[in-house]
Amino acid sequence: MESTVNYYYNLKVDNIVLKKDYYFIKADNTNYILKVLNEPIIELEKIINILNTTNITYHLLVLTKEGKTFFTYENKNYVLLKIRCILSKKISLFEFNKYPKIGICNWGDMWIERVDYYESQVEEIIKNKEIKYALEYYIGLTDISIQYYNNLKEYYNENGLEYSLSHRHLTSPINSISFYDPTNIIIDLKVRDIAEYLKESFFSEILTESEILSIIDNIKLNNAMANYLFLRLLYPSYFFNLYDEYIETKNINNNIYIYIKKSREYESLLSKIYSRLVTKNELLIKLWFIKSLH
Repeated sequence: MESTVNYYYNLKVDNIVLKKDYYFIKADNTNYILKVLNEPIIELEKIINILNTTNITYHLLVLTKEGKTFFTYENKNYVLLKIRCILSKKISLFEFNKYPKIGICNWGDMWIERVDYYESQVEEIIKNKEIKYALEYYIGLTDISIQYYNNLKEYYNENGLEYSLSHRHLTSPINSISFYDPTNIIIDLKVRDIAEYLKESFFSEILTESEILSIIDNIKLNNAMANYLFLRLLYPSYFFNLYDEYIETKNINNNIYIYIKKSREYESLLSKIYSRLVTKNELLIKLWFIKSLH
């Protein structure tokens, strides 16, 4: 890959390291990441145009020597991004959240498509019985999430919904490489990032239960956004992210067993979060779902 980077960008690479889903490159005293672009380039260009209206030091898209936004290698499109942020700096979870945007929430449609895909290939692909049984549990949880989403969509439509710059994937602790990566930025409901961060923080044991509840206590939300926050916390994206990795590589990330083991603890946390939110907002979902999960 070093010679490929040199060819397309005229960069003399000093060091290149393959990470999980990107190459970390040092060249001419500058840090870069090289990664596969999985979304249409027009979507990336749209996000970059929006980012240019903010003060966010996102990773800059580097054009090839021919002035193109990406190059194709082994039937995959790659983009090179120049890192501008200080990698060790303290990051605010709400840095992107403070930029309101106009958007559309289509969580339900995406979740239905995902569940349909899983159910169509579960017998052929999954050989591990524990993961197979766990998948049934998380599909059930997603079915409840979809039902809840449909109720919210009918009740609120777009009234009270607030959108902002958000992330496709969020880690805990927050990783500056992915946090400022424009290919990881989308427009979504502004509660998406906080929900994904809290889920990751719980299962990775980065935050204690009391710390998570303290964050919930200090968030100011209207009724619609309180419901969508709880909905996003209910949806098991944490499990599906690892399950997708299992499907692709056939390798089991041991974190998947941690998630399964902590499922009851997370249900308990959801109950406590519900109790906190319902004192300040009207929640349309009822706690019956906890008893129906096992």
